[in-house]
Amino acid sequence: MEKIKFKFNDEAGLHARPAGNLVKIVSGFDSSVVMNKGGKCASAKGLFALMGLSIKKGDKVEIEIEGKDEAEARKAIEEFLLNNSADILEKNEENVAGISAESLEGNTEEILAEDSAEVQSN
Repeated sequence: MEKIKFKFNDEAGLHARPAGNLVKIVSGFDSSVVMNKGGKCASAKGLFALMGLSIKKGDKVEIEIEGKDEAEARKAIEEFLLNNSADILEKNEENVAGISAESLEGNTEEILAEDSAEVQSN
């Protein structure tokens, strides 16, 4: 499963035109794409469902993508978001500290031990 967290910054929010464009993009993928905002969920493949989330300027939203082409769908959705006044806050291929998955190769045990020690000291 791929996840994207973002904040929408367009003054008009996610109105009909960009929502329709997002629906067109995600409908081209086999993966399911679900948007979550404030405890409400909607398929990003349905315009009315998406509009029902009432995404306004400043809203933080999470997208969950699951299926055989989820990586490609994530890239297309991220491109859409960046071109439509959204700030991507977090992607699931990075941890909270911003360390990429590739940098963890071979160092997983060492990093986990450091994280555990840091948590215990707090």
